[in-house]
Amino acid sequence: KYPPKTSVAKRSRVCGDVWANGFRAIPLNIDEKCILGFEEQLLICASHWLQFQMHVAGTSLENALDLTDIRTLAVIFDSKARKSEYGDEEAKVIRKALDGNLNAQFQCYGGWRKSGFGIWSHVHNLDFVVRTLEPAVIKKIHETVNPNFKFAGPPHLIVKPPTGGGKLASHIDGVNGLSFQDIYELCDKYPTTKKWVQNVGVQALVHITGGDSLKSGATSIIAPMNPGRLKVILAAMHPSHPHPDLPLKKGQTWQKIWEHVGGPNFFPFDSPRVLKVLNRLLPLFEMKTATSAVKADNDWLQRLGKDAKMLEINSAETFKPLKVVPIAPSCSGAFIALWAVGYPHGASSTNKTLRISVTLPLTTKDGPDESYKRSLRRAILLQGGKIEQVKQDNERFFGCDGMTHKYPGKNEAELFDFFGPAMCISAEKARELLRKLK
Repeated sequence: KYPPKTSVAKRSRVCGDVWANGFRAIPLNIDEKCILGFEEQLLICASHWLQFQMHVAGTSLENALDLTDIRTLAVIFDSKARKSEYGDEEAKVIRKALDGNLNAQFQCYGGWRKSGFGIWSHVHNLDFVVRTLEPAVIKKIHETVNPNFKFAGPPHLIVKPPTGGGKLASHIDGVNGLSFQDIYELCDKYPTTKKWVQNVGVQALVHITGGDSLKSGATSIIAPMNPGRLKVILAAMHPSHPHPDLPLKKGQTWQKIWEHVGGPNFFPFDSPRVLKVLNRLLPLFEMKTATSAVKADNDWLQRLGKDAKMLEINSAETFKPLKVVPIAPSCSGAFIALWAVGYPHGASSTNKTLRISVTLPLTTKDGPDESYKRSLRRAILLQGGKIEQVKQDNERFFGCDGMTHKYPGKNEAELFDFFGPAMCISAEKARELLRKLK
Protein backbone atom coordinates (compact mmCIF):
# COMPACT_ATOMS: atom_id res chain seq x y z
CA LYS A 1 0.00 0.00 0.00
CA TYR A 2 2.89 2.33 0.69
CA PRO A 3 5.83 3.26 -1.55
CA PRO A 4 9.26 1.97 -0.54
CA LYS A 5 11.58 4.19 1.46
CA THR A 6 14.07 6.17 -0.63
CA SER A 7 17.42 4.41 -0.48
CA VAL A 8 20.29 6.17 1.25
CA ALA A 9 22.34 6.09 -1.95
CA LYS A 10 19.71 8.09 -3.81
CA ARG A 11 19.44 10.87 -1.25
CA SER A 12 21.06 14.26 -1.83
CA ARG A 13 22.06 16.26 1.22
CA VAL A 14 24.67 18.40 2.89
CA CYS A 15 25.49 16.91 6.28
CA GLY A 16 26.27 19.52 8.87
CA ASP A 17 25.92 20.68 12.42
CA VAL A 18 22.93 22.90 13.16
CA TRP A 19 25.20 25.63 14.50
CA ALA A 20 27.37 25.69 11.35
CA ASN A 21 24.71 25.51 8.66
CA GLY A 22 21.46 26.53 10.31
CA PHE A 23 19.83 23.09 10.21
CA ARG A 24 20.00 19.56 11.51
CA ALA A 25 18.34 16.20 10.79
CA ILE A 26 17.95 13.96 13.86
CA PRO A 27 16.85 10.29 13.42
CA LEU A 28 14.17 8.90 15.75
CA ASN A 29 14.13 5.30 16.88
CA ILE A 30 10.45 4.47 16.35
CA ASP A 31 9.29 0.99 15.33
CA GLU A 32 8.32 0.88 11.64
CA LYS A 33 5.29 -1.35 12.33
CA CYS A 34 4.01 1.29 14.74
CA ILE A 35 4.46 3.97 12.05
CA LEU A 36 2.71 1.93 9.36
CA GLY A 37 -0.16 1.18 11.74
CA PHE A 38 -0.55 4.91 12.42
CA GLU A 39 -0.50 5.72 8.68
CA GLU A 40 -3.15 3.14 7.92
CA GLN A 41 -5.49 4.23 10.72
CA LEU A 42 -5.05 7.89 9.74
CA LEU A 43 -5.98 7.18 6.13
CA ILE A 44 -8.98 5.09 7.21
CA CYS A 45 -10.24 8.05 9.24
CA ALA A 46 -9.50 10.38 6.30
CA SER A 47 -11.59 8.04 4.10
CA HIS A 48 -14.55 8.49 6.45
CA TRP A 49 -14.12 12.27 6.34
CA LEU A 50 -14.00 12.27 2.53
CA GLN A 51 -17.01 9.94 2.30
CA PHE A 52 -19.04 12.39 4.37
CA GLN A 53 -17.92 15.36 2.25
CA MET A 54 -18.74 13.48 -0.96
CA HIS A 55 -22.21 12.69 0.34
CA VAL A 56 -22.75 16.41 0.99
CA ALA A 57 -21.41 17.21 -2.49
CA GLY A 58 -23.87 14.76 -4.09
CA THR A 59 -21.75 11.77 -5.09
CA SER A 60 -23.13 9.05 -7.35
CA LEU A 61 -20.51 6.48 -6.26
CA GLU A 62 -21.97 3.52 -4.39
CA ASN A 63 -18.78 2.60 -2.54
CA ALA A 64 -16.58 4.89 -0.46
CA LEU A 65 -13.07 5.64 -1.71
CA ASP A 66 -10.37 3.72 0.16
CA LEU A 67 -7.55 6.17 0.82
CA THR A 68 -5.29 3.47 2.26
CA ASP A 69 -4.84 2.48 -1.41
CA ILE A 70 -1.96 4.71 -2.47
CA ARG A 71 -3.09 4.73 -6.11
CA THR A 72 -6.58 6.00 -5.21
CA LEU A 73 -5.03 8.71 -3.06
CA ALA A 74 -2.79 9.80 -5.92
CA VAL A 75 -5.60 9.77 -8.50
CA ILE A 76 -8.09 11.92 -6.57
CA PHE A 77 -5.52 14.71 -6.15
CA ASP A 78 -4.55 14.70 -9.84
CA SER A 79 -7.03 16.63 -11.98
CA LYS A 80 -6.48 14.71 -15.23
CA ALA A 81 -6.28 11.30 -13.57
CA ARG A 82 -9.41 12.05 -11.53
CA LYS A 83 -11.44 12.88 -14.65
CA SER A 84 -10.12 9.84 -16.48
CA GLU A 85 -10.94 7.52 -13.58
CA TYR A 86 -14.33 8.87 -12.48
CA GLY A 87 -15.66 11.02 -15.33
CA ASP A 88 -16.10 14.78 -15.45
CA GLU A 89 -19.10 15.12 -13.14
CA GLU A 90 -17.90 12.80 -10.38
CA ALA A 91 -14.42 14.34 -10.62
CA LYS A 92 -16.00 17.71 -9.78
CA VAL A 93 -17.78 16.14 -6.80
CA ILE A 94 -14.51 14.68 -5.50
CA ARG A 95 -12.74 17.99 -5.95
CA LYS A 96 -15.54 19.76 -4.06
CA ALA A 97 -15.35 17.15 -1.30
CA LEU A 98 -11.57 17.55 -0.95
CA ASP A 99 -12.19 21.28 -0.48
CA GLY A 100 -14.57 20.44 2.38
CA ASN A 101 -17.43 21.84 0.27
CA LEU A 102 -15.97 25.30 0.85
CA ASN A 103 -14.19 27.94 -1.22
CA ALA A 104 -10.65 26.54 -1.61
CA GLN A 105 -9.04 29.97 -1.94
CA PHE A 106 -10.64 31.77 1.00
CA GLN A 107 -11.62 28.82 3.24
CA CYS A 108 -8.60 26.58 2.87
CA TYR A 109 -8.85 25.57 6.54
CA GLY A 110 -11.81 23.30 5.77
CA GLY A 111 -10.32 21.08 3.04
CA TRP A 112 -7.40 18.78 2.39
CA ARG A 113 -4.86 20.86 0.50
CA LYS A 114 -2.05 19.50 -1.69
CA SER A 115 0.31 21.44 0.55
CA GLY A 116 -0.69 19.08 3.35
CA PHE A 117 -2.45 21.77 5.38
CA GLY A 118 -6.15 22.62 5.71
CA ILE A 119 -7.99 20.13 7.93
CA TRP A 120 -4.69 18.67 9.15
CA SER A 121 -3.90 21.93 10.94
CA HIS A 122 -6.79 21.11 13.29
CA VAL A 123 -6.16 17.44 14.07
CA HIS A 124 -4.59 17.42 17.55
CA ASN A 125 -3.89 15.04 20.43
CA LEU A 126 -3.60 11.86 18.42
CA ASP A 127 -2.63 8.94 20.64
CA PHE A 128 0.43 7.98 18.57
CA VAL A 129 1.68 11.58 18.55
CA VAL A 130 1.14 12.17 22.28
CA ARG A 131 2.30 8.80 23.66
CA THR A 132 5.04 7.83 21.21
CA LEU A 133 6.23 10.80 19.17
CA GLU A 134 6.28 13.66 21.67
CA PRO A 135 8.37 11.84 24.34
CA ALA A 136 10.83 10.58 21.68
CA VAL A 137 11.18 14.08 20.21
CA ILE A 138 11.73 15.86 23.53
CA LYS A 139 14.31 13.24 24.60
CA LYS A 140 16.27 13.70 21.36
CA ILE A 141 16.01 17.49 21.38
CA HIS A 142 17.25 17.60 24.98
CA GLU A 143 20.14 15.23 24.22
CA THR A 144 21.32 16.78 20.98
CA VAL A 145 20.17 20.40 20.76
CA ASN A 146 19.04 22.16 23.94
CA PRO A 147 17.85 20.68 27.28
CA ASN A 148 15.59 23.69 27.83
CA PHE A 149 13.15 23.15 24.97
CA LYS A 150 9.53 22.10 25.58
CA PHE A 151 6.25 22.22 23.64
CA ALA A 152 4.72 25.69 23.47
CA GLY A 153 1.59 24.50 21.68
CA PRO A 154 0.03 21.30 20.34
CA PRO A 155 1.68 19.60 17.37
CA HIS A 156 -0.51 19.19 14.30
CA LEU A 157 -0.28 17.11 11.14
CA ILE A 158 0.84 17.95 7.61
CA VAL A 159 -0.33 15.27 5.19
CA LYS A 160 0.87 15.69 1.61
CA PRO A 161 -0.72 13.35 -0.93
CA PRO A 162 1.42 11.28 -3.33
CA THR A 163 1.00 13.54 -6.33
CA GLY A 164 3.11 15.97 -8.33
CA GLY A 165 1.98 18.99 -6.33
CA GLY A 166 2.49 20.00 -2.74
CA LYS A 167 5.59 22.14 -3.23
CA LEU A 168 5.84 24.75 -0.50
CA ALA A 169 7.43 27.90 -1.87
CA SER A 170 10.47 29.36 -0.13
CA HIS A 171 9.62 31.70 2.73
CA ILE A 172 10.49 33.01 6.17
CA ASP A 173 7.90 32.39 8.88
CA GLY A 174 6.84 35.28 11.07
CA VAL A 175 7.17 33.15 14.21
CA ASN A 176 6.42 35.10 17.42
CA GLY A 177 5.31 38.09 15.33
CA LEU A 178 8.73 38.70 13.77
CA SER A 179 8.90 40.95 10.70
CA PHE A 180 11.92 41.18 8.37
CA GLN A 181 12.82 44.38 10.21
CA ASP A 182 12.86 42.48 13.53
CA ILE A 183 14.97 39.66 12.08
CA TYR A 184 17.36 42.19 10.50
CA GLU A 185 18.00 43.78 13.90
CA LEU A 186 18.36 40.41 15.66
CA CYS A 187 21.22 39.50 13.31
CA ASP A 188 23.44 41.99 15.18
CA LYS A 189 22.19 40.98 18.62
CA TYR A 190 22.86 37.25 18.08
CA PRO A 191 25.74 37.01 15.57
CA THR A 192 26.16 33.20 15.67
CA THR A 193 23.60 30.52 14.93
CA LYS A 194 24.25 28.95 18.34
CA LYS A 195 23.24 32.16 20.11
CA TRP A 196 20.41 32.69 17.62
CA VAL A 197 18.87 29.27 18.28
CA GLN A 198 19.17 29.69 22.05
CA ASN A 199 17.55 33.12 22.09
CA VAL A 200 15.35 33.43 18.98
CA GLY A 201 14.42 29.77 18.64
CA VAL A 202 14.06 26.88 16.23
CA GLN A 203 11.44 25.52 13.87
CA ALA A 204 10.99 21.79 13.61
CA LEU A 205 9.00 19.02 11.98
CA VAL A 206 8.95 15.27 12.40
CA HIS A 207 8.74 13.50 9.07
CA ILE A 208 7.01 10.23 9.94
CA THR A 209 7.00 8.98 6.38
CA GLY A 210 8.46 10.63 3.27
CA GLY A 211 10.26 13.96 3.41
CA ASP A 212 13.70 12.34 3.21
CA SER A 213 14.73 13.63 -0.22
CA LEU A 214 13.88 16.36 -2.74
CA LYS A 215 11.81 13.71 -4.56
CA SER A 216 9.63 12.96 -1.52
CA GLY A 217 8.62 16.36 -0.17
CA ALA A 218 11.74 17.17 1.88
CA THR A 219 11.90 20.31 3.96
CA SER A 220 14.65 22.32 2.31
CA ILE A 221 16.78 25.25 3.40
CA ILE A 222 19.23 27.48 1.57
CA ALA A 223 22.56 26.72 3.20
CA PRO A 224 25.11 27.26 4.61
CA MET A 225 23.23 29.92 6.58
CA ASN A 226 24.13 32.05 9.58
CA PRO A 227 22.96 35.42 10.99
CA GLY A 228 25.68 37.31 9.11
CA ARG A 229 24.60 35.88 5.78
CA LEU A 230 20.95 36.40 6.65
CA LYS A 231 21.57 40.10 7.31
CA VAL A 232 23.25 40.55 3.90
CA ILE A 233 20.26 38.84 2.25
CA LEU A 234 17.78 41.04 4.08
CA ALA A 235 19.88 44.16 3.33
CA ALA A 236 19.41 43.33 -0.36
CA MET A 237 15.64 43.39 0.25
CA HIS A 238 15.56 46.49 2.50
CA PRO A 239 13.07 49.11 1.23
CA SER A 240 15.76 51.80 1.53
CA HIS A 241 18.23 49.95 -0.68
CA PRO A 242 16.80 46.88 -2.47
CA HIS A 243 19.08 45.18 -4.95
CA PRO A 244 17.85 45.88 -8.52
CA ASP A 245 18.33 42.28 -9.67
CA LEU A 246 16.00 40.77 -7.05
CA PRO A 247 12.47 40.11 -8.38
CA LEU A 248 9.18 41.47 -7.10
CA LYS A 249 5.83 39.92 -7.94
CA LYS A 250 3.12 42.09 -9.44
CA GLY A 251 1.42 44.02 -6.65
CA GLN A 252 4.27 43.47 -4.20
CA THR A 253 6.43 46.24 -2.76
CA TRP A 254 9.59 45.94 -0.70
CA GLN A 255 7.84 47.89 2.05
CA LYS A 256 4.99 45.33 2.23
CA ILE A 257 7.43 42.43 2.36
CA TRP A 258 9.55 44.18 4.98
CA GLU A 259 6.63 44.93 7.33
CA HIS A 260 4.70 41.66 6.88
CA VAL A 261 3.78 40.01 10.21
CA GLY A 262 1.82 36.80 10.79
CA GLY A 263 2.09 33.70 8.64
CA PRO A 264 4.73 32.91 6.04
CA ASN A 265 6.47 35.72 4.15
CA PHE A 266 7.03 34.22 0.70
CA PHE A 267 9.98 35.14 -1.49
CA PRO A 268 11.84 32.98 -4.08
CA PHE A 269 15.06 32.67 -2.06
CA ASP A 270 15.62 29.23 -3.62
CA SER A 271 15.19 30.26 -7.27
CA PRO A 272 18.29 30.10 -9.52
CA ARG A 273 17.90 33.81 -10.29
CA VAL A 274 17.91 34.87 -6.63
CA LEU A 275 20.64 32.43 -5.59
CA LYS A 276 22.84 33.77 -8.38
CA VAL A 277 22.49 37.32 -7.03
CA LEU A 278 23.03 36.28 -3.40
CA ASN A 279 26.11 34.25 -4.30
CA ARG A 280 27.54 37.36 -5.98
CA LEU A 281 26.87 39.54 -2.94
CA LEU A 282 28.01 37.32 -0.08
CA PRO A 283 31.71 37.12 -1.14
CA LEU A 284 31.85 40.93 -1.06
CA PHE A 285 31.44 40.71 2.72
CA GLU A 286 32.91 37.28 3.52
CA MET A 287 35.99 37.45 1.33
CA LYS A 288 36.32 41.24 1.74
CA THR A 289 36.18 41.77 -2.02
CA ALA A 290 36.12 45.49 -2.67
CA THR A 291 34.02 45.45 -5.83
CA SER A 292 31.95 43.14 -7.97
CA ALA A 293 32.29 42.36 -11.66
CA VAL A 294 28.60 43.25 -12.01
CA LYS A 295 27.61 46.94 -12.22
CA ALA A 296 24.27 46.38 -10.41
CA ASP A 297 26.16 45.05 -7.37
CA ASN A 298 28.50 48.04 -7.26
CA ASP A 299 25.59 50.44 -7.63
CA TRP A 300 23.89 48.67 -4.71
CA LEU A 301 27.05 48.96 -2.58
CA GLN A 302 27.11 52.67 -3.27
CA ARG A 303 23.49 53.01 -2.14
CA LEU A 304 24.38 51.17 1.06
CA GLY A 305 27.12 53.69 1.81
CA LYS A 306 28.25 53.45 5.44
CA ASP A 307 25.73 50.66 6.11
CA ALA A 308 27.93 48.32 4.07
CA LYS A 309 30.43 48.29 6.95
CA MET A 310 27.72 46.86 9.22
CA LEU A 311 27.32 43.85 6.93
CA GLU A 312 30.89 42.57 7.16
CA ILE A 313 31.06 38.88 8.05
CA ASN A 314 33.95 37.00 9.62
CA SER A 315 36.51 36.19 6.95
CA ALA A 316 36.24 32.79 5.29
CA GLU A 317 39.14 30.85 3.75
CA THR A 318 36.96 29.70 0.89
CA PHE A 319 33.53 30.86 -0.18
CA LYS A 320 30.74 28.29 0.20
CA PRO A 321 27.88 29.26 -2.11
CA LEU A 322 24.27 29.06 -1.00
CA LYS A 323 22.29 26.17 -2.44
CA VAL A 324 19.02 24.37 -1.80
CA VAL A 325 19.65 21.58 0.70
CA PRO A 326 17.14 18.92 1.84
CA ILE A 327 17.11 18.50 5.61
CA ALA A 328 17.48 14.71 5.76
CA PRO A 329 19.54 12.18 7.73
CA SER A 330 21.76 9.43 6.35
CA CYS A 331 19.44 6.67 7.59
CA SER A 332 15.83 5.73 6.86
CA GLY A 333 12.90 6.05 9.24
CA ALA A 334 11.20 8.89 11.07
CA PHE A 335 13.36 11.93 11.84
CA ILE A 336 13.30 15.50 13.12
CA ALA A 337 14.00 18.28 10.60
CA LEU A 338 15.27 21.26 12.57
CA TRP A 339 16.27 24.78 11.44
CA ALA A 340 16.74 28.21 12.99
CA VAL A 341 13.74 30.54 13.22
CA GLY A 342 13.90 33.21 10.51
CA TYR A 343 16.02 31.19 8.09
CA PRO A 344 14.57 30.86 4.55
CA HIS A 345 13.11 27.41 3.87
CA GLY A 346 10.50 25.56 1.82
CA ALA A 347 9.55 22.04 0.79
CA SER A 348 9.79 20.07 -2.44
CA SER A 349 6.96 18.29 -4.24
CA THR A 350 6.00 14.85 -2.92
CA ASN A 351 5.79 13.29 -6.41
CA LYS A 352 4.57 9.70 -5.83
CA THR A 353 5.37 9.53 -2.13
CA LEU A 354 2.91 10.10 0.69
CA ARG A 355 4.41 12.50 3.25
CA ILE A 356 3.06 12.56 6.79
CA SER A 357 4.67 15.08 9.11
CA VAL A 358 4.03 16.58 12.53
CA THR A 359 4.80 20.18 13.49
CA LEU A 360 6.86 20.79 16.64
CA PRO A 361 6.07 24.20 18.19
CA LEU A 362 9.01 24.44 20.61
CA THR A 363 9.91 27.08 23.17
CA THR A 364 12.52 27.38 25.90
CA LYS A 365 11.97 26.20 29.46
CA ASP A 366 10.79 29.64 30.58
CA GLY A 367 8.65 30.19 27.49
CA PRO A 368 4.85 30.03 27.45
CA ASP A 369 3.12 26.64 27.25
CA GLU A 370 -0.46 27.69 27.96
CA SER A 371 -1.37 26.84 24.34
CA TYR A 372 -0.27 23.24 24.88
CA LYS A 373 -2.25 22.99 28.14
CA ARG A 374 -5.33 24.53 26.50
CA SER A 375 -5.21 21.87 23.82
CA LEU A 376 -5.23 19.12 26.45
CA ARG A 377 -8.20 20.76 28.20
CA ARG A 378 -9.93 20.85 24.82
CA ALA A 379 -9.27 17.11 24.41
CA ILE A 380 -11.05 16.50 27.74
CA LEU A 381 -14.05 18.54 26.59
CA LEU A 382 -14.26 16.70 23.25
CA GLN A 383 -14.10 13.27 24.86
CA GLY A 384 -16.82 14.44 27.25
CA GLY A 385 -19.10 15.35 24.37
CA LYS A 386 -18.93 19.11 24.95
CA ILE A 387 -18.61 19.83 21.24
CA GLU A 388 -20.41 23.16 21.23
CA GLN A 389 -18.17 24.52 23.99
CA VAL A 390 -15.08 23.68 21.94
CA LYS A 391 -16.58 25.28 18.83
CA GLN A 392 -16.74 28.60 20.67
CA ASP A 393 -13.01 28.52 21.51
CA ASN A 394 -11.41 30.06 18.44
CA GLU A 395 -8.27 31.46 20.02
CA ARG A 396 -5.34 30.27 17.91
CA PHE A 397 -2.60 28.09 19.32
CA PHE A 398 1.04 29.17 19.66
CA GLY A 399 2.67 29.85 16.28
CA CYS A 400 -0.51 29.16 14.30
CA ASP A 401 -0.71 32.13 11.95
CA GLY A 402 -2.15 32.21 8.44
CA MET A 403 -5.49 31.32 6.87
CA THR A 404 -5.15 27.54 7.34
CA HIS A 405 -5.30 27.97 11.14
CA LYS A 406 -8.52 29.99 11.14
CA TYR A 407 -11.45 28.94 13.40
CA PRO A 408 -9.43 26.31 15.31
CA GLY A 409 -12.14 25.37 17.83
CA LYS A 410 -14.88 24.96 15.23
CA ASN A 411 -12.68 22.94 12.88
CA GLU A 412 -11.22 20.65 15.54
CA ALA A 413 -14.68 19.95 16.96
CA GLU A 414 -16.09 19.05 13.54
CA LEU A 415 -13.12 16.81 12.69
CA PHE A 416 -13.31 15.00 16.03
CA ASP A 417 -16.19 12.84 14.75
CA PHE A 418 -13.86 11.35 12.12
CA PHE A 419 -10.53 11.15 13.96
CA GLY A 420 -11.35 11.41 17.67
CA PRO A 421 -12.98 8.11 18.63
CA ALA A 422 -10.37 5.95 16.85
CA MET A 423 -7.18 7.98 17.23
CA CYS A 424 -7.24 10.65 19.95
CA ILE A 425 -6.05 10.34 23.54
CA SER A 426 -8.56 9.66 26.30
CA ALA A 427 -9.71 12.29 28.76
CA GLU A 428 -7.80 10.38 31.46
CA LYS A 429 -4.53 10.65 29.51
CA ALA A 430 -5.08 14.38 28.93
CA ARG A 431 -5.67 14.92 32.67
CA GLU A 432 -2.53 12.94 33.49
CA LEU A 433 -0.44 15.14 31.20
CA LEU A 434 -1.95 18.31 32.64
CA ARG A 435 -1.03 17.21 36.15
CA LYS A 436 2.59 16.67 35.07
CA LEU A 437 2.76 20.14 33.51
CA LYS A 438 1.60 22.02 36.61
